[in-house]
Amino acid sequence: MKFIKFLLFSLIISNNFYSQDFKVVFLIDRPYDKTTLNSTLMSMNGMSLIGEDFVQFKMISNSENEVKLPHYNDVDGKDKKKSDVIGMAGVRCNPCKRLLEERKTKNTTYILTSDNDFGTCKLSVDDYETLASGEDLVEIIKKERKKAKKLNEAYKVIFWIPDNKTVSVDLVTDNENKKVDFGTLVTFTASTNSKESIPVIMTINGELIDECKENGVAKINRSIPLSISHEITETTEIKLDVKGCGDANAKKMTIEVNGNCNEIEKVTHEIYYTSKVKGSLAKRVSAENALDGVACSEIQLVDNKYYIVVINKQCGVREYRAEFEDIQTGKKITTTLRKSQEQANVHLNSSDRESFSVFTLNHDDLKSKGLFDLRSDDSEPKYNMKIFPTEAIKEDLDLKGYESKSQVVKFQKCN
Repeated sequence: MKFIKFLLFSLIISNNFYSQDFKVVFLIDRPYDKTTLNSTLMSMNGMSLIGEDFVQFKMISNSENEVKLPHYNDVDGKDKKKSDVIGMAGVRCNPCKRLLEERKTKNTTYILTSDNDFGTCKLSVDDYETLASGEDLVEIIKKERKKAKKLNEAYKVIFWIPDNKTVSVDLVTDNENKKVDFGTLVTFTASTNSKESIPVIMTINGELIDECKENGVAKINRSIPLSISHEITETTEIKLDVKGCGDANAKKMTIEVNGNCNEIEKVTHEIYYTSKVKGSLAKRVSAENALDGVACSEIQLVDNKYYIVVINKQCGVREYRAEFEDIQTGKKITTTLRKSQEQANVHLNSSDRESFSVFTLNHDDLKSKGLFDLRSDDSEPKYNMKIFPTEAIKEDLDLKGYESKSQVVKFQKCN
């Protein structure tokens, strides 16, 4: 009996319903899975719609991009039918916007209004029809097709089935003040009420945080939020986006620095700083123990990756550059220091966090610049190192003459 009904419906569709200008769209604001879609259609006599060219199914995808998902009915053999379900990227952050997008062409909209948080998206009672659970979709489409025949334009029937489980994200900080002292460490936490993982994008002053750099997003869910700590040295804007939701739904927070932030002092590099986990960050090499008879400081390698540079914290300076001049040949190499709050948390003693900042030099970066290349006589180079402030918070600050004193250094090599 079901098979006969299916054939009759298909015949009606083929002979009478199908039109290039007639379309049926199911906008179902729930994550796609086969059981969910089939049970929804089955409850409204709509299983025979699977495989019809004029029918389009749109559901939520947990993917970071819009995808096509193959969906089959529960029939085997020659009667097996397939539809491509469009998996909409992102979460259900703005279902009303999606509905309005679908309604741009001539349409009739049916809304399943029971038990959802969005009502009818402020549509007037003349703009939609109420869809009740258990209604016969075949009969509704037959009625709408008759209406469409009288129109000389594209016509769409929309079945909107919203979900009653709202998904939201939040951005909070452990510091209630919107203005903090220069160098204050502030922790920002992105959270959601979603049980499933959702893709989020967090930026600080327009730059992706490290957790988002590999894939462009980070994943969070109800049990696993995302927390980052950031040292405030300038006006800082934190922005949290949910992938696919648009800027209107982004969470934003701005933290400002107290005072004018125009403090400039001579750069002081604490070359022998005692790390709380590593010990002294440099070793003294006396002239007696040096092959070339020149005393120096050997800066130690950390985690086979970094050299740690501890500098006096200054409100007015944003960026520093290190200059290395070979004490024998005069060859100069320069590189930018990278500020690292992560390494500051690891190495600085708590009593020093108000006074010092931690910067890093990357071993591979220095190697690529030739810092470890032997001289022509195969001797190991040593360098006069100076650190220069190169960029100020305020444009009118003069940084000349504030460089550190010169120190003779060499670097521990990676084994």
